[in-house]
Amino acid sequence: MAKGYKEIETNDLVMHTQHHIGDEFEELLLHGCRRFDLMGGRRSGKTYFILQYLLLQAAQGQAVSVATMTDTQGRLGAYQDACDIVNGSPDNLGDATISKTPLEIRFPNGGRMFFKSYANSERAKGIACDWLYINEANNFTEQQYIDLAASVRVGVIADRNPNTECWTERNGFALIHSTWQDNQENLTESQVQWFEDLKRKAESPDATSADIAFYRMYYLGEYAEIYGDIFTPANLQREKIDHTRLRNFRIVADPSGLTGADYFASVLVATDGARLYVLDVFSENKSDIPAAVTDWSAWCKRWAVVLDKWREWLAMYNPAAVFCESNGVGQEFIRYAKSEGIMNIKPFAASENKHKRILANYDNICNRVVWNETPEVDEYLAQVYAYTGKDQADVHDDNIDCVSTAFDIFYKQTRLMT
Repeated sequence: MAKGYKEIETNDLVMHTQHHIGDEFEELLLHGCRRFDLMGGRRSGKTYFILQYLLLQAAQGQAVSVATMTDTQGRLGAYQDACDIVNGSPDNLGDATISKTPLEIRFPNGGRMFFKSYANSERAKGIACDWLYINEANNFTEQQYIDLAASVRVGVIADRNPNTECWTERNGFALIHSTWQDNQENLTESQVQWFEDLKRKAESPDATSADIAFYRMYYLGEYAEIYGDIFTPANLQREKIDHTRLRNFRIVADPSGLTGADYFASVLVATDGARLYVLDVFSENKSDIPAAVTDWSAWCKRWAVVLDKWREWLAMYNPAAVFCESNGVGQEFIRYAKSEGIMNIKPFAASENKHKRILANYDNICNRVVWNETPEVDEYLAQVYAYTGKDQADVHDDNIDCVSTAFDIFYKQTRLMT
């Protein structure tokens, strides 16, 4: 039995069902494997298993590096889970010291588990350690893995959801596959119902490619891509919206140059505290000014139609702020809008993977976004229904991306619903 592994199988530290994951991990470890790829859907127990095992290694004096892609993922994800394990295991890990600055868990014998984020690829340089844990490995590039693993003395453990292919598949990692059913006895009724709802939606006659892919990824734990019909009249909510019962009116915009390529999408949104309401919309991708004319006055003339719509919204609904994406031509548009008296603009930078961020909000868009029943919204939705997500240059992605961003602004970033 490898040093430290018997404890994870027999002592009270194992709070979650790890029979399937633990048996495979132990067998591979005994046969000399030191690179592990734990692929499983949500709630499969893989993260807890990894942290439990690695905390025991740290308790025996080893250095463990936990790599996450973002500070938030590290602080609220793996680090918080590790703290919960330590606090819930006084008999096994009671001598640990938890540090918030830096994010570390230390033991009296010098062993420690430390947490680092690597959103900036230049920071992904290997730190000397015994074990490296790459959390949500499909968010990392292969080169980042190579750099991080350069100074590892014992082994590397990666975990990931089965929603994308990963560099682990061509770097000698042993695959351990798991699903939520491997961890079912530790799930709440609500969590089990979430998985059953995935199956119900996938088996429905109205199932979209997204419904089927999410079922395959999270219920079955299989790799699946989401391309094709994603948003349909059957899965989006429509009603005639009474704006007098809503609050927190905002404008959200995804600018373009209006030269015949990307659409300039804007939405007027508000909330009732539970759902996001799309009251009115604007979406154009060209103007009467030829695309070949690129001087500043031409840009201003193209964008004037956008400000006409915004002024209409400002007069009717008095939105407190305009959130405008600053990527691409966004900075120039913001400069123009401010020169025209639109001063309450709040710039934001969007992540590069548009398809990924849209799909991350699939359930929210289907269940927590309500679209007004107007001809303008009907026309806007025609592009949403045509969105397939086949590539980043999909001409039908701007409208749905703008609404997805609006949801993030309300409920994930600014918390305007409270």
